[in-house]
Amino acid sequence: MPDSKLSYDELMEEISRARKLLSELEAAAKKNKEKKAEVKAEIEREQHLMIDNLEAVYEDTEHNASNLQTFAKLAASELKALVEKMHNKMHH
Repeated sequence: MPDSKLSYDELMEEISRARKLLSELEAAAKKNKEKKAEVKAEIEREQHLMIDNLEAVYEDTEHNASNLQTFAKLAASELKALVEKMHNKMHH
């Protein structure tokens, strides 16, 4: 029966190796899952930053449009006054 005893020891070694491999696979799967969660969180942070940046650009554009409108009104008012002044000079 020495052969069956040896086979039993070999079987136990294989079981031990299989358990170790399974443990390593589980650890790798856990690490992979954590990495995926980190990547997902990073993508979400970047998306929020992009949205914040776009909102800032929108607000700046709105502000600039308001400034341009004010400037255009002032320029039109100045031109109107100049035209009136020139018109008055021509007729007086």
